[in-house]
Amino acid sequence: MKMTRRTLLKGAAVAAMGSFPRSSYAEERLNIYWGDLHCHSNLSYGEGDPEEGLKAAREHLDFATITAHAAWPDMPEEKGRLGWVRDYHKTGFAKARRGWPGLQQMMKRYQVEGKFIPFVSYEWHNMKYGDRTIVYRDLDGALVLPDTLEELTARLKGRNAMIIPHHMGYQTGYRGMNWNYFTPELTPLVEISSKHGCSETDYAPYPMLHDMGPRVGRSTAVAGLERGYHFGFIASSDNHSGFPGSYGEGRLAVYAKSLTARDLWEAFYDRRTYAATGDRIQLAFDINGQAMGRLLPNVKEKEISVRVHSEDFIEYVDIVRNGVTIRRLNGVFPGSTSRREAMHVKFRVEWGWGEKAQMITWNGECRISDGRIIQVTPYFRGQLLLAPRQDHEKDQKPFTPIHQIRNLTDRGFDFRSYSYGNPNTRTPATCSAVVEAEMPINGRVRLNLNGKRVSYALAELLESTQADFIRGWLSEAVQIHRAVPIEACNLQHTFKEATADPAYYYARVVQYNGQLAWSSPIRFRG
Repeated sequence: MKMTRRTLLKGAAVAAMGSFPRSSYAEERLNIYWGDLHCHSNLSYGEGDPEEGLKAAREHLDFATITAHAAWPDMPEEKGRLGWVRDYHKTGFAKARRGWPGLQQMMKRYQVEGKFIPFVSYEWHNMKYGDRTIVYRDLDGALVLPDTLEELTARLKGRNAMIIPHHMGYQTGYRGMNWNYFTPELTPLVEISSKHGCSETDYAPYPMLHDMGPRVGRSTAVAGLERGYHFGFIASSDNHSGFPGSYGEGRLAVYAKSLTARDLWEAFYDRRTYAATGDRIQLAFDINGQAMGRLLPNVKEKEISVRVHSEDFIEYVDIVRNGVTIRRLNGVFPGSTSRREAMHVKFRVEWGWGEKAQMITWNGECRISDGRIIQVTPYFRGQLLLAPRQDHEKDQKPFTPIHQIRNLTDRGFDFRSYSYGNPNTRTPATCSAVVEAEMPINGRVRLNLNGKRVSYALAELLESTQADFIRGWLSEAVQIHRAVPIEACNLQHTFKEATADPAYYYARVVQYNGQLAWSSPIRFRG
């Protein structure tokens, strides 16, 4: 599973995950591309400039969208307690409709096949049906804003559009998913995780904590699968500060032939996607040589295969059948791997902390004394914002951070980045980069961060996570996470089972650092 490109990682070749001789991944020569299909800006009632958001997205994603909040046909008309909610929504919707043509033209300027693919999208709220994101393949898609989901579906047919449910786990009737109104012909994918929380199941990690309410089981993705519906899994950020792919909020991976809108679109509708909370976990899941997302005739004999290449220690991988974990594959416990004179490792450099309200500009250097850097994977964040408050206009912060990894060589790289202090003790605002390197155990990782120099031997990083303040106690800080031997990043397993019952299967990956990934389900029809 070794990665071989000494470049800033965006699209990743599937060949890096090893051979799948009986799988369509190998037969179709697919690549993994990473993106975000749900991100808001000040085009409507979010913050952050859309164009700055696209510039930021190009630095760490392969594809992205800027989503316009556009309509809410059954919005409560209460003028008292919810009056301010109604007012800012209506103001935002009007702004989005005025700005839609300009957004389309902007997207066209940023589309470069093979490098970065933007999509246009808008959000259609609804209490009865649940919220939907409408994404177009082509950049001239129109705002279609009817009152009912039935009419929306009818008017979008033939337009190369997708209707994607999101934050599904909220209560039905209160903008959570209503599975009585599923649109299979235009919904190949559902968004199971975002900044709102996780809607895989009602017992999944990352519960719904926003003021839109708690999570319920009947709205979740597994509830839809149990009804017999078939769809792929994605995550997206639902970021409201104009920063697509903001780390930890959600993103998706897609297996596609090339980085073009048409090939990505084909992969979306073939459900060759998987969801991730943040880390670019490489995940391949197949049954009888058929890739994730497939809808297959039922057979009794099933050969189930999963392969994972992680960014941190793998805690476990679950294989789920019909909502129940049927096999748990344990990873390697941190610190239990053997040491050698020369090591192939990953280590994460993370920067941030400090005062909550103070923005820190980071100019950093990372070097290794010996060996070679194979790749650097960035994990950048935008500003932490989900929805406006009543006083939201008083403290708008339109700045969109554009983080960059620069001057990458075999021995190091530079970066420019921005951070705020963590807003509370449970919500990180830090940024990071994962470095994959081959180096001797006595080789050193050296950092220069805004003039603060720190240095650690690989042997020290294999033993423990390290950290340093930049300007003394209660200032911003850097953390170098425990180094992960490459063998602890790899897990593969194949097993057979015999069952004649119709079933759906998917894989769930959990890292020790709390980052997850979920494959799209494979379903066998009755």
